[in-house]
Amino acid sequence: LSPIGAWAEQQGATVITVPKLSFQDSIYTSNGIQEQVAMGVFMRMDIPQIIEQYSLYDDPNICQRHVLFTDADVVFPSPISHDELNKLKYDMSSTGAILSYGREYHVAPTIINTGVMVMDVPRFAEEWPSILRFGQSKNLSPLRNQPWLNSYFESTEVNKRKRALLPLHWNWKAYWRLEPS
Repeated sequence: LSPIGAWAEQQGATVITVPKLSFQDSIYTSNGIQEQVAMGVFMRMDIPQIIEQYSLYDDPNICQRHVLFTDADVVFPSPISHDELNKLKYDMSSTGAILSYGREYHVAPTIINTGVMVMDVPRFAEEWPSILRFGQSKNLSPLRNQPWLNSYFESTEVNKRKRALLPLHWNWKAYWRLEPS
């Protein structure tokens, strides 16, 4: 266990070590990239498999459909309420989105940052094989997941409706000039 993992366990977190992604061989072998290069980046794509493999939905206190994923460098300045999470889930359900993630800069609607995202886990699990095939067919780099997701969700009108924007304050950075309302 890494020092960060040990610290997280001391704080009460459950740390899961994933030795290999379920789709790792199909990405890295076909592109000739070493396995460990982008494993952390693509781990978010394996959330449905990790949940199933480690029986994470067995806890009745855990949402049985959605996951809020954040990169390790994300800091929330205040606690996240159940009402806020329920609104995110409702917004996704009402639009038919399977993923909701944020804008990279200012209020421009260019979606490029998956550092904070909400996933409809069962629907993403169904969609992932198509996303994987799409990325492979376009020879997208396995070093970054964002181009895979952005390209896929921009590829057709149907796919565009499967993605939603998080409200700006969920992915706002302190060095931007505009403060979220």
